[in-house]
Amino acid sequence: TTFTTTSTTTTTTTTTTTSTITTTTTTTTTTSTAVQTTNTPIMTSSSPSTPSTTTMEPIPTDCTFNMTDMSGPLYFPRPGARCNLQPSPSWTILINCDGNCINVINVNINSMESSGDPCETTLKVTTASGDGDTELYFNATTPIELSFQDKQVTLELVNYSEDSPVMFDGEYYFSE
Repeated sequence: TTFTTTSTTTTTTTTTTTSTITTTTTTTTTTSTAVQTTNTPIMTSSSPSTPSTTTMEPIPTDCTFNMTDMSGPLYFPRPGARCNLQPSPSWTILINCDGNCINVINVNINSMESSGDPCETTLKVTTASGDGDTELYFNATTPIELSFQDKQVTLELVNYSEDSPVMFDGEYYFSE
């Protein structure tokens, strides 16, 4: 791409003297033109400029979360994130301790909502031992309080699709 810029400045000065009064008028005209040698239009200095805003979609990412703190938030969707459909978004809550440790994982779901069929996508809750596994539907009455005497609990969105968005929020915490 080649740019050619031409600039012309014309200055006209007129002096008029009447009796003892002298009036000087100066007029300056500047013309600038930018020419681009491709077929893409280009702005000239006489055109107004309008700022534009570009909105970028977030890049899809795997939404698999490993939760090992003593407590923390559980929510979906993540602000500013776009999750891949495979693997399904999931949260693995793990008591990372051997021996005599805290052994109860508590999960509280404060709200669950679906903008489509509330039974199409489910929140599957599984434990390492298989005891207490359950599936929660997005039309469930909340709050939901779950407690598992297990080392690991996984929450996973099953049949999740962008055509039927869901959201939930809650928290988990460890206890004895």
